[in-house]
Amino acid sequence: EGVCGGNGGFKWGACSCDPGWSGEVCDCNEQSQSNLELCKRPGSELICTGAESGTCQCGNCTCKGENYGKYCQCNNQNCLCGEHGECICPDDGDLVCKCNPGWTGEYCDCSTDTSKCMFS
Repeated sequence: EGVCGGNGGFKWGACSCDPGWSGEVCDCNEQSQSNLELCKRPGSELICTGAESGTCQCGNCTCKGENYGKYCQCNNQNCLCGEHGECICPDDGDLVCKCNPGWTGEYCDCSTDTSKCMFS
């Protein structure tokens, strides 16, 4: 099948893939259903969280704009962690806050400092 898997030509040290094929050696069928399934988040039918978020290439999402994450499911514009934490994008979920020391809560908006509390 040659260097480019029979799905492209070899020119100037690299494969030039035929339409519908990609990858360094043209081994990825861009319309393969198994590749598209790898780009779907568990429990979702959307490929790479939707066309505005990313595209599927060889079973991997290539994110658009400021989107990121395994399925392009995260965007820091949606980050609600404020100044006391940072947004983390787990592979299997949505943005979560990782709070700075001394802060807690879903959005890192609760101080753990009790020195200002008054006791009777």
